[in-house]
This record gives sequence, structure tokens and C-alpha cells, in this order.
Amino acid sequence: MAHYEFHGELRTMIEKHTPSKLNVEELFESYIPLLEKEDQGLETIYQSDLTAKIAQKNEERGTLYSGIYENVRSLTKHFSPSIVESAERLKIIFRTYGNISKRSYNEATASIDNLTAELMENHYKELNTCHLLEWTNILKQSNEDFRNLMKKRNEETAQQRSINMRELRAQIDKIYRMMTERIEASALLNGEEDYKDFIAEVNNRISYYKEYNI
Repeated sequence: MAHYEFHGELRTMIEKHTPSKLNVEELFESYIPLLEKEDQGLETIYQSDLTAKIAQKNEERGTLYSGIYENVRSLTKHFSPSIVESAERLKIIFRTYGNISKRSYNEATASIDNLTAELMENHYKELNTCHLLEWTNILKQSNEDFRNLMKKRNEETAQQRSINMRELRAQIDKIYRMMTERIEASALLNGEEDYKDFIAEVNNRISYYKEYNI
């Protein structure tokens, strides 16, 4: 993604200073279609069928989590003292984890892993008393299903990028180097006045991407 972002910014800078002024008109004409192909390739990746399934599974596990917590809160008003006591203990655990559904995918996955492990290992008795063992197991499985979908999409994305993007990005980078060499040569030949602002802007963006390891 950073590759496309950098070259998208470069495209804007070249258009701002104009390809003719920078003496890269024919190179820029070859550069634009390649950038558009990279954009289309990224869009294809993000529109994967798995993306919709991941969103659905994330909503499912969020609903399960909320459902268990709502049951726990309701059971704190149960007529049975033993159920109330167990529910109060479970309520403390859920409050510790907070609203998991508002966290990032990875953070939510880790939180549900930790929650279900803690419940099953340390609060099995309370879950059993409150009849929430099945709920907890279903939440655990839903979270595992989510993790597997994410893994599958990551593998799919990596494969698509390696097949479709590697050669394309190499072509883009080659034209980029040719343009920078042309501009530097023109600056040496004709003087820096017409090129210094553009060169400074490009160097600034390169420094930014290097500084933040983007």
C-alpha cells in the first residue's frame, strides 16, 4: 500500500510542476497506466469475498460476547443466591475486558482468546452455575473461525500481490528512476531554478517514508 501511496503523491507533484517543465512527458505517459493498474490490483485484493465473510464473522462474535454479558448482568438479579454470586464474579471479569467489539480485528481476537481461556480455566464453576458454558464455547469457536478467515485472506492477499504486483511495481520503479535521472540531468544542464522545488518536495516525501518505515 505504501508503494502506491508514494507514487500517487509523486504523480500529483509531477502534474503540479507539469511533465513538460520537468522534461519527462513521454516517461510520465508510460507511468500513469502502470499506476492505474496497481490501483486496480489493490482494489481487487480489498474486494475479496473473504472480506465480507470476515465482517460477518466479526459481527457474530461481537453479538455473542454482548449476549453472554447481558445474560450475566441479568443473572445478578436472579432469585437463586448461588447464581447471583456466580454472576457477580463473572460480571467483574467482563467489566475488565470492556467493549471488545470496538477494538481492531486483531485486538478483539486476542481479547476473546484471553477472556474465554480465563473463563474456562478459572471460572468454569461459575459458568456452569449460570448455564453459560455453551455460550462460551460457541464464542470461542466463532473467534477461531474469524482467525482462520483472516489467515486465509492474508494468504490470498500475499499470493495475489506476489503474482500480480511484483513485476508491475518493478516496472513503476524503473520508470520512476528514469524520471528522476532525467530531471537531475536537466537540472545540471539547464540550472536548478526550474527543478529545485520539485526535487525538494520529492526528497521530503522520501524522508517521510523512510523515517516512519512505511
